[in-house]
Amino acid sequence: MVSPATIEVDPVEAYMDGCEDDPLTFYLHSLKWMSQPQREFFEDSSSKRFCRKGNKIGFSYHSMAEGAAISQGMHPVIDRPVPNTTICYVPDLDNSYADDICVNLRKWVRDEDISKRCKYLKDEGFKVGKKRGLQFKNGSDWIFRSSHQQPGTQRGIFATGCVIINEPPAEHLWGEITRAWSMDERLPVLMNFTVIDDIRKEHVELAWLKKEIGNPKKRWSEHVVPLRFDTCPHRSRASIQRQMDDCPEWEYAQRIDAEWDTAAIDRIFVGFDDRPYADGGCVVSDADLAELAPEVVQIGLGFDHAERPGGEIAILGCWWQDKGRTTGVVLDTYVSSGRTTPAVDAQRVLEVLRARGLSPLAIDLAKGDHNSAGKSSLTNINRELELAFAAALDSSVPPFTIEKARKGQGSVMYGVRVLNNALANNRLFVHERAKPLIHSLNNWRGKEMHKDAIDAARYLFTELLDPTRGGAAEIRLG
Repeated sequence: MVSPATIEVDPVEAYMDGCEDDPLTFYLHSLKWMSQPQREFFEDSSSKRFCRKGNKIGFSYHSMAEGAAISQGMHPVIDRPVPNTTICYVPDLDNSYADDICVNLRKWVRDEDISKRCKYLKDEGFKVGKKRGLQFKNGSDWIFRSSHQQPGTQRGIFATGCVIINEPPAEHLWGEITRAWSMDERLPVLMNFTVIDDIRKEHVELAWLKKEIGNPKKRWSEHVVPLRFDTCPHRSRASIQRQMDDCPEWEYAQRIDAEWDTAAIDRIFVGFDDRPYADGGCVVSDADLAELAPEVVQIGLGFDHAERPGGEIAILGCWWQDKGRTTGVVLDTYVSSGRTTPAVDAQRVLEVLRARGLSPLAIDLAKGDHNSAGKSSLTNINRELELAFAAALDSSVPPFTIEKARKGQGSVMYGVRVLNNALANNRLFVHERAKPLIHSLNNWRGKEMHKDAIDAARYLFTELLDPTRGGAAEIRLG
């Protein structure tokens, strides 16, 4: 048998070597051919499994193998009723059905497994009659529905065997896709993909799916498998290294490291480097902060207000001066979870302060947007927030004043240039806990999307970090 280390690109050829008569049975029962991540995914008993993966690590083949086994009652872990089991397979069907999906599925499905009504044609893929589809002798079938077709294409489709999602789905189709398994809470759902297709779109469009997967009420079991030598044993080290070396830098985080996000090609904040501080980047940890910051610092808050859900954002920051040079750090962020009141926002910001061991009385400077359209019954949302902080602390006076942020013609790009310059020259850093701002710095292209966290940081830090202006006096925290 061929050693897995000698295989260059095609994992299934390794699985089939020496077992051409029944490669599916061999693969499912000879677990040594599975990589460790594939085996962990295979043995996961969760009804909804998701693998966020690097490119070309064999999970598309693996999910097809599981689906083919379920269709024939051969799966050693999942027991679904056969015959007449329906598999709903959801890929990106555009120009890929015959020459990609069916070519790979064919490696697990033999001529003797399929019904007389089903044919495999090299140029057309699996067809039942004149329609796309796969039907087994026992009556089980596969229905193929695109992850990106118009609404209505998934309507009325119900799976009884499993649902396999092999590409990032379009948000407008997600409701219809989920209805394919909604009637049976035990129905297996297998989803795997690399979070990239069009780098200029997908990392923005999939924010909704990231939230969906991370919601504990949805009960997804998430596996994250980057492309590494040990996660892809069916390929040679030379093949993997070549893929890593040839991957465009702006796609590396997703194609190789299996990250949800990567920096947009045309982002505005080119001075921001999302690597850790130890590697020369702008992202710091608590240990880095202890090394960077002196004992004498100032603490501040920046607020951006919006009436839409998730539109209230607060940035917690600190800064200090050394030899006339001001350095700042974004310590944390608060992002409202929906439509909120000033009372709720104030309470959540106080929780952020407490998590950092800070009293609201330690705030030296607070600045906020003064556009309150629809957010409040009062004309000044900053004033209403001040009163909410006072009420939360059972005090007759607010712990700090929220000043009006500098706005007006040219103020946005002025602030952006100041922050960009500070990030590029090691005068502004972002704590690893401030993930909303990290995402915004990586992805803001100068429009409204991803702008709120940047606005909050801009309000607080612009005048502090402009090297042409004087810095503020420092105090010692006690």
